[in-house]
Amino acid sequence: MSSEPFRPLRESDQRAYLEIMARYSDTAKSFGQLSMAALALPVIFLRQILGLRENAKIPFDPLLVATWAAFFLAILASQLYQYLAVKYLTAHFWRDDWEAANRFTKNPGWIYGLMLISFFMGTLSFIIKCGLHFFSAR
Repeated sequence: MSSEPFRPLRESDQRAYLEIMARYSDTAKSFGQLSMAALALPVIFLRQILGLRENAKIPFDPLLVATWAAFFLAILASQLYQYLAVKYLTAHFWRDDWEAANRFTKNPGWIYGLMLISFFMGTLSFIIKCGLHFFSAR
């Protein structure tokens, strides 16, 4: 599946790869947890800041939907990255895994970037929603 030849890593390189990928995976896990918490943020904002009653239906708002979608995508990308990070390491340690690996396994950085962009977009759309509400209330 791959056109790139397998290059076995030295033991010192293997340890470095393990440490680096562990740190990236920890960061991805943190972004996933932040995104899960951020999914509730718009509801808390509506109820606590804007005074929406507890049993009132949340009105449809494209910016809220965009916020939730972006944070949900960040959660999915976070989980996928953590999986691909392990596959990336096994592909670098064993020839058979390297030869069977696809492009996302060989470069999980694309998924990591998607996670970061999704988190940023969710945060940005929430800030825009808050700003629009603040300036329209004046």
